[in-house]
Amino acid sequence: MTSETRRSSQRSGGIVRQVEELWERASSLDPRDSQARGVVEEAIAGLDDGSLRVAEVVESGDVVVHEWLKHAILLLFRLRGIEPSE
Repeated sequence: MTSETRRSSQRSGGIVRQVEELWERASSLDPRDSQARGVVEEAIAGLDDGSLRVAEVVESGDVVVHEWLKHAILLLFRLRGIEPSE
């Protein structure tokens, strides 16, 4: 594990659990739930600023996929809704 990976893991420890809990109840989430939106948007902000990655290659050469971040992306669609663009 690289030092960058360790830093992002330490930074994201609490949010991992929160996203996983939201994922467990995804079907009942309401877009007006500001707490849920805040958690998901925090995870997405980490993706946007590059401090978090959905997948990364570790020192051993293996690819590690962070399922919780994939879930955060899917939850974002549920909480923000999808609007058609032209």
